Amino acid sequence: MQSTKDKLLDAAELLFGEHGVDNVSVRMITSAAKVNLSALGFHYGSRENLIKAVFLRRLLPLSEQRRENLRRLEVAREATMTDVLSAFLDPVLELSRSQHLGERAFLRTLSRTLIDPSPIYREILSNELAGLMEGYLDAFQRAMPEFKREEIGNRLDFALGAIGHALSDPGRRGAYSDEEFLAPVERVMPQVLAFVLAGFKAPPVLALNT
Repeated sequence: MQSTKDKLLDAAELLFGEHGVDNVSVRMITSAAKVNLSALGFHYGSRENLIKAVFLRRLLPLSEQRRENLRRLEVAREATMTDVLSAFLDPVLELSRSQHLGERAFLRTLSRTLIDPSPIYREILSNELAGLMEGYLDAFQRAMPEFKREEIGNRLDFALGAIGHALSDPGRRGAYSDEEFLAPVERVMPQVLAFVLAGFKAPPVLALNT
């Protein structure tokens, strides 16, 4: 039998994916979970703590995959920029192929957050994920010695923004053509990856001595 705590977590994840984090109330969550209104406070203390729990449930395994990929790169020693980028993005691409309702809902939430980071997500990045990001920036810098660290960080940020934009609303692209379509994630992501890879391969803009 599913615990009340997990019911709240699952309900919140699905609702956040459907409506966006800011548009989901405590009452909506407890109603979807079919539990008492006071249950959220009892198990999580606050709505903010529940939001953080929703993010961490998926982000921590994803981050562990990225750490393992990074360890492999460090053993290889001569990783290319493409190797580093693939190591960083592959866990997200794998998640995008999931048919699990909760994981797909979380991916929509994460996509929106990549475009417009919430204070809670910024807190998670600065605490739980800070060391991981520094490790990847180090790996990128070894693979791209002609680039300033600032520009590498910006390009990684642009890459995440492009992925978030593509995944947050696949139907948006129908507005750019005469056809209405809702492209499946499996069709969209290889195109996004090609776009991101081309951006990373572009010559540096910032001189190393500036």
